[in-house]
Formats: sequence, structure tokens, C-alpha cells
Amino acid sequence: STHAYLLCFTNTGRVYWVKIYEVPDIGAAGKGKAMASLIDLQPGERVVTILGVKDLEEESKYILFATRNGTVKKTALKDFSNVMSRGIIAINIEKDDELIIARITDGQQIIFLATHDGMAIRFNEQDLRPMGRPATGNRGINLRKGDYVIGAAVTPSNEARNKQRLERAAAAGLTAHVEAVIDEVSLETPGALSTGSGGPSTKPGGPSFAALSRRVGSDAPDGQEVLGSDAPEISEAAQAKLDKLDKQLGLTPCLILTVSENGFGKRTDVDAYRLQSRGGKGVISMKTTPKIGKVSAINLVDDTTEMMLISQFGKIIRIDTKTIRSAGRSTSGVKLLNLDTDDKVAAAVVIPPEDPKSQPENGTLLQ
Repeated sequence: STHAYLLCFTNTGRVYWVKIYEVPDIGAAGKGKAMASLIDLQPGERVVTILGVKDLEEESKYILFATRNGTVKKTALKDFSNVMSRGIIAINIEKDDELIIARITDGQQIIFLATHDGMAIRFNEQDLRPMGRPATGNRGINLRKGDYVIGAAVTPSNEARNKQRLERAAAAGLTAHVEAVIDEVSLETPGALSTGSGGPSTKPGGPSFAALSRRVGSDAPDGQEVLGSDAPEISEAAQAKLDKLDKQLGLTPCLILTVSENGFGKRTDVDAYRLQSRGGKGVISMKTTPKIGKVSAINLVDDTTEMMLISQFGKIIRIDTKTIRSAGRSTSGVKLLNLDTDDKVAAAVVIPPEDPKSQPENGTLLQ
């Protein structure tokens, strides 16, 4: 809608907003307009994320922030309803740090952070209490020396996914079957279908992380904080049952697409990443080697997603992500883009699905 707003977040932690009708309407072959002509950027500032928002006063909506050094914060969306033309502080950025991404959430999601050295952590958003705009935030991941965060994704909670399964099941008359599968998976892998926030399980009487102990110490893998004494990572057999169930219900899987700087990539189901407490060291997300390179980008995808891969030397390729092989966490992936010597992947971005109703009869608008 032309009456919506664009929230433009910069690397220094400031936010500017632009009314969409102020953005020039140009054909796909046009050059567009420089961001500096739309917002009054300060010296050294660059826009890192643009979010489209229709209602800045909407309740129960938050902006999630992640910085290069692993800090995360969430702030109520309504706190950004009075942005001035010269911008306001969205998050306090410490020295030698910078904002890398911002995402809209409903406060009930699962946060995924990935690092340059191939580590990743997945934790419940409820571990983050809402903070005001000038606040710095909390530690999202404990980084190793020289490592830094390259991306973040907001993934649906297990409760939300189970709710969607049950809604599809009710429409298809398969409620009893779906409930039986969910119970079976919960018994095989206690806590696998819970968010880990202490909330109730999907089924009454089912296992919950609230009943499991929390421990931190050297006996945990990599010294990380683990939820549950048995580190409830979903088993391959349980995952296969859920995959079969989702296929039967017509649900697409939630996958993390990881791309390396040397043009390799892979898709991994989000359930392969054990749910942990915020601030842990995480688990291996991609096996990095001199051939594969370090991790360059991550995106949340499904079987309907298309992606654009761009190199520093200007090579570009459009990929249907369902053609990329699904693989486990500790794997390297497959070649997505052939790069020249010294060339690296500069960006990997998801292409928003086209809405036929939004397309004009003559010509194409730049979305």
C-alpha cells in the first residue's frame, strides 16, 4: 500500500522512516533514486535493513535487532511511531559493533543467529524482554575469537507449527492421526515439540521443557548452556515422521539456507538445530574449509522460495531453492555459483513471491 511506511535501519543503530508514496515509481530497468536523497543519512551511515509497516501503532508487534558482535534486542513497534526526518536511535550500538539486521516479530517466535565461522544458535524470543530504543540489548550468542554474526532469521515456534498442523488436520478430518503423531514424536524426543520457554506442550500432559532442568557448565557441549539434561535434539526417525506428516497435510518445511563465500550452499531443517538458551556458543551450522569458505549469508526458505545470488565481481544467478540439496548441520553443501579467482559471494537474498493482483496489466512495477 502506498500509505504504508518504510522503516530504514542503519549500521549505526538509527532508524528513519519514509512514506511509500514518496519513493519514485520507476520501471524495472530504471536506476531508481539514491537513499541519501530520501533520508538524511549521517556521515558513515548506510542502510542495512528496510521493513515495510502498515500500522506503526500495532500492539504485540516488535522489532528484533541483531548486531555483528552477537547482541540482540527487541523493542515494541509502537516505539517507532514518531520517527523524525533526521532519524532517531533504534538501538544503542557499542564501539566496534554495528547493526546487521532488523526483523518484525510477534514476540512468540524462535530466533536463529548464524556466524561467519559456521556456528549458529536457535533460542526462544521469550528469553528476550522488551527494551526501550536507547537500550543496548542482551547477548544472543557467545562468539569465538575473531568470529562475528552474519545473519539472523525469525522462525516459527514449534507450538505455532503444531497449531498449523492441527488446523490443516481439522479441515482434512485427520485430527486424531495428527495428534497421535505429535504425541509419538514427543515421547521419542522429549521437549522436541516445545519452545523451551517453560510454556505448555501442544498436547495436555505432553512433555515440556518446564519439567526439564537447565544446566550451564563445562560438561555441556562447547561449554554452552543447554535446555534439558538430555539436550533434546530431534532424532532422525522423529524428524522423518514429521516430514511425512507435513507432506500429507500439504505443509512446506521451514529450512535454513546457508551460503558460503565461495559459492556453496545447503538447506537444513530448522529442527536440526537444538533449541538452546540465549547466550550459548551454539552448534555447527556449516562445515567450513578453505575450499568451501566461511559463511556469507543465511535465509529462511521453504520449497516455494527463490533466491538471488550476487558476487563481488558482478556475477548473478537466480535459483529455485528446492533444487538445492537438503543436508545436515555439519555438512558443506553443494556448488551454487561458479566464481572466478578472488571473487566472493557478496549477497544472497530471497526474492519475495509475486502477487498477481499487485501487477498492472501493462508493464511491471519495481516491488
